[in-house]
Amino acid sequence: MNLRCRLVPAFLLSVALASFLGACATNRVEENVDLRLVDLQLEGITVLETSAVFTFRIQNRLSEPLTIEGGEHKIYLNLRYIGSGVSKETLIIPRLSEGIQTVKIRLTNLATVKRVADAIASKHTTYRIESVIYAKDQGQSVHVAVARRGDLKLKSVPPPAAPRRAPLFK
Repeated sequence: MNLRCRLVPAFLLSVALASFLGACATNRVEENVDLRLVDLQLEGITVLETSAVFTFRIQNRLSEPLTIEGGEHKIYLNLRYIGSGVSKETLIIPRLSEGIQTVKIRLTNLATVKRVADAIASKHTTYRIESVIYAKDQGQSVHVAVARRGDLKLKSVPPPAAPRRAPLFK
């Protein structure tokens, strides 16, 4: 009986310590990873389906490299849900550095395509993202939840050059 009384507290203490250490590993990465939307483009415009390509900048504030194994992102523009997309791209971000991840979202709703096109045309939009980044930290897989609101200012894209006409006579 005396042995049991000593083992139960020791077991509970070790379970609590293991839980605490596991939580610290996740918090360490979550506190040192930042995600921002930096670009938005429409691609492959057709009658039935259009793709929106979202470019994210992932910042690694850790003092060692961080391996990103993919991510899932829910995207809102001007308070309206646009869609969700995933990336399976593996990205190694050096210590105290940044990396780029692109996510393609298929837009099948014409109203959603118009919202994205309007945001691009206005050169400015507010966004909200709810993301989960899958990473490796010290050999352990971690999920980093990121929720961010921000403003996206799109650069002016010069209009395409007018086609040159062939001379009538040489």
